[in-house]
Amino acid sequence: MMEDTLGYLGPAGTFTEEAALKYFNGKEEITLKEYSAIDQVVEAIGKKEIGSGLVPLENSLEGSVNLTLDLLAEYRDIYINREIIYSISHCLLASNGVDFATIEELYSHPQVFSQCRGFISEKMPEVKKIPCYSTAAAAALVSGENNKAAVASRRAAELSGLKVLASNLEDNNDNRTRFVVISTRDHSCTGADKTSLVISIKDGPGSLYNVLGVFARRNINLTRIESRPARKNLGDYLFFIDFEGHREESWAGEALEELKQHVVYCKMLGSYPQGKLIS
Repeated sequence: MMEDTLGYLGPAGTFTEEAALKYFNGKEEITLKEYSAIDQVVEAIGKKEIGSGLVPLENSLEGSVNLTLDLLAEYRDIYINREIIYSISHCLLASNGVDFATIEELYSHPQVFSQCRGFISEKMPEVKKIPCYSTAAAAALVSGENNKAAVASRRAAELSGLKVLASNLEDNNDNRTRFVVISTRDHSCTGADKTSLVISIKDGPGSLYNVLGVFARRNINLTRIESRPARKNLGDYLFFIDFEGHREESWAGEALEELKQHVVYCKMLGSYPQGKLIS
């Protein structure tokens, strides 16, 4: 059934798929369906081809996934239903018989290259970095090649028949990615929730100060605030805000009503249970 199908950034072997398999294991009957791009996952939900999707939102080392933010702001009826915090560990993969010293080309997602900058610059300073749309795709591309390697997951190695030349390549052992399950509805109140929204503020002195004051006066904890270009006029920005609490709680509803007085645009991205780290 469509409602039981979860779309994800594929192909099989991506960290998105890994997070989905570990999070939903034994919890819910979910059928996974892979897509080759984040926007395809979002569009499939809008067309009711799938009931929900899992997409990366931000990484602890490299920050937000801008495409995900832009799509959440753009699509009117797409909401965050829950979040998954997943511990990420990168491996250097190559075909059997490939020696570390013979690698000339390295394939992976651009964010992964940034997350493993220290290892690559120290151990592979002359290698040519080839960006791919996913780590799993990178692993598939180097399978059977003599002078190529990929940075991807252990699961990608197993699926592509590659060997692990090195592990834990990331610059920081606390490398974590925040994934979000998106759907046509958010989550009911659990008592340990988070709310996300995106706003555009009025032009003028103190505009952002007035917005922050709405939360400060109520002692509401903001867990994240980030600006992104509104993709309209130069200097126009959207602000993505996360705060602790659920939009259905009375104090949160009061804050959101007052917030509307200080913004020119506000879209509720959803209220959902605060995610716990899985690995």
